Amino acid sequence: MKSKRGIQIRDIAVYHPNTVRDNQYYLNQYEDKERELAKSVMEEILGRDRRYVIEPGNGENSLSLSIAASKAVLEKTGLSGSDIDGIIVCSITAEYMSPTQALMVHNEIQGRVDAFCFDLRAACIGMVSGIDIAGKFIKMQENTKRVLVVAAECMSLIWKKEDIVDYTCFGEAACAVIVEATNDSSKDIHTRYWNDNRTSELIPLPKKGLTERVLNSDCVLEFELSPSESISLERCKPEIQRILRDNHITLDDIKIFCVSQLSKQLGEEIYEALAVPMEKRIYIGDKYGYTGANCTYICLYEAIKQGRVERGDYILIWTMGYGDQYVVS
Repeated sequence: MKSKRGIQIRDIAVYHPNTVRDNQYYLNQYEDKERELAKSVMEEILGRDRRYVIEPGNGENSLSLSIAASKAVLEKTGLSGSDIDGIIVCSITAEYMSPTQALMVHNEIQGRVDAFCFDLRAACIGMVSGIDIAGKFIKMQENTKRVLVVAAECMSLIWKKEDIVDYTCFGEAACAVIVEATNDSSKDIHTRYWNDNRTSELIPLPKKGLTERVLNSDCVLEFELSPSESISLERCKPEIQRILRDNHITLDDIKIFCVSQLSKQLGEEIYEALAVPMEKRIYIGDKYGYTGANCTYICLYEAIKQGRVERGDYILIWTMGYGDQYVVS
């Protein structure tokens, strides 16, 4: 009888562009009341200070960031492309619709010919979902031992300065994780999802759909964002409590809580609802901006760098995607 496999994160790496934009960069583009509004949004609601952004003219995009982060995590672990059994790339701003970005990453890291490669388009819950799927692959398939999961978004390509919240909210970075099998069956990644759907028709990207964008060259690639509007905070606490109860652990057992970095205000609301002590909170939105699908794992990356967590600790990850979708892991 085969022993039950465990799942663990082998390591994690982050890659970001060199260009940094602080709040003053954005304030310089506004005057009078708009300037005051932008300052209030960035400082009081979003909690921003600076963020990394791509320079498209230098060939930077979500694919180039994904490749760089993937190579970084391989170098960090001493692994090569031939050690990877599958690649999942998570992005809603993929540089190409086809072929998959995962296949392009596979080519760059010289992956094995029999490795599975696919993209996952799950908006801001993309990386949490990708790691969940990777874990399930490993559990179900004996010949799958390691999966590379990488996420990157380049939202600065979309926003216009007239949309102050959108324009000042986002930053850009890629995060890559290697999920691998372990013989310790006590190590695992448990994930729960729930859906609300109240905004699924209100904030599509592209705003008017792909067909309209193809038929009408004047149709811009955009959608509208409101950071705290419609978020089902009342559903978050019971779902988080349920995943803890199902795994026989308590909030006190969690070493650090990595929550969505969409806005500092949102994070504080989640922390307060759960009565999370300050020493178990982490916020990186002031340094990175909101990086979308990978933001919670960049939180984990920074927590590890700061020595706040170590292997064997319980980590709780919560994030949401417009639609509305929520996930806790």
